[in-house]
Parts: sequence; structure tokens; C-alpha cells
Amino acid sequence: FNQTDIIDAVKLCNAMEETDFVICRRRFNRADKPIGIGVGDMSFDAFNTIDGCNDVWDDLEALRKLPRIEYISAVCWGNQRNMSHQDHKGEFGLMGYSPDMQQIAPQQILMGRYLNEVDELRQRKVCVIGLQVWRDLFPGGEDPTGKTIQIGSSYFTVVGVTKPLGGMMAFSDPERTVVIPALLVQQMYGLGRTIDMLALTGYADEPTQEVIQDCRQSIAARHLIAPDDKKAIYFQDTSEMFGKITGL
Repeated sequence: FNQTDIIDAVKLCNAMEETDFVICRRRFNRADKPIGIGVGDMSFDAFNTIDGCNDVWDDLEALRKLPRIEYISAVCWGNQRNMSHQDHKGEFGLMGYSPDMQQIAPQQILMGRYLNEVDELRQRKVCVIGLQVWRDLFPGGEDPTGKTIQIGSSYFTVVGVTKPLGGMMAFSDPERTVVIPALLVQQMYGLGRTIDMLALTGYADEPTQEVIQDCRQSIAARHLIAPDDKKAIYFQDTSEMFGKITGL
């Protein structure tokens, strides 16, 4: 693991429960190699090496139907974006999540609410802003819910303000991050139906290995690959990862 991988893994593991997992599908340059980022006691990463694996949204819907899965969320990176409200401007991180992310990596809701299923279904242009975003764009301290901010050339209605509880599953500062429905990130930046990451958690009383096996079999069947093909579906045991991290 390089330093960036270790920092990212620690952030992820601090944020999530032992039964949580991530399935990661990152956009790589040609010279890059697929890597695994593990979350939870035993985590489930990625199909970076599955040929033609672009319709990951359908994988999310398939996994959502598994009886051992409690919560699942798409994760789409929107990168750093210029944002503004009236005369106040700043550059902040943009993330696309599903409503279940609030259950997987909960945040304190300071004002308003989090994204909900209706926002996702109707692809509403709504957003949840981090604490520092609120301070920078609304320096008067007013309640921003119901007001509009500009993200690039698009306008979004603020529905909530959040503050992280301990760690948070994010690759940008959560207080300087704006969250919108994942489908809108896909549309705004031409991602089609690809998803950078899936985050999920099984029910607390479900054995971790059985949750993993269910996920592996579901994805393998959808992509016509062998369930035990580790080159196509990669798992990372994060207890082993943490042994390496703490031994540094």
C-alpha cells in the first residue's frame, strides 16, 4: 500500500461499521492498475478488471435485492467544483450518493434533512452541504434550506446542512463537500450508468462471509464470470490491512 491508500483506508474504516463493505470502481489512466480498498472486518472491493463492466448501476439494484443486505449506496465522485451563492464563492468537493449513505456513514444533520428516495427517483436538483460550505456561502449564518446555490452552470436547492460524526466515508473534506443524488453526477458529467463505488452494509446478525459470498455470486452471475475468479472480483481483508498499517 502507498501512503494515499493507507490514509484513504483509515478514513473509510473509521467511518463504517464492521459489517460494512465497499465495492470500488475507480476511473484509471491506462498506466494505472486496479487496487482494492477494504472497509469493515472483511471487505468487498471491486470489479475494475471485469471486461465491459460499465453498467454498475444494475449491479447496485441487484445487490439491493439480496436478503442479507441492509443498506447500499452508489458513490460518484464529482471532483472539486466552483460553487456560489449570490456574491459568495468557493471551490468545494462534489459527491453523488444514494439516500442509504446516511445509514452507512451517518452525519449529524444541523439543518433541514438528508437526501431521500423521492429526490433520487425524480432526480431532483437538491443538495446537502457541509458545515464549512454553509459558512463560506452563507456567512450571515442564515438557514440555507430552500435557497439555491450554483454548481458550475447548474442550480441546486439546499435541503440540508451536515457535520461529520467522527470519521466519514469520503475522499474529500466532508465539511467542504456538497452531496447531490448520484444519478445527477452521472448526468452532469457524462458518466452514463457507471458508478465509482458501491458502499453497502449487511444486517448486524448476518455472518460477514455469507454476505460477501452472496455479493460475489450475484456479481459473478451478472457478468458471466466464475465466482472464485479473484482477478475479476477482488476482496480485501481489512483486518489484514490494519495489521500492516499498525505495524508500520
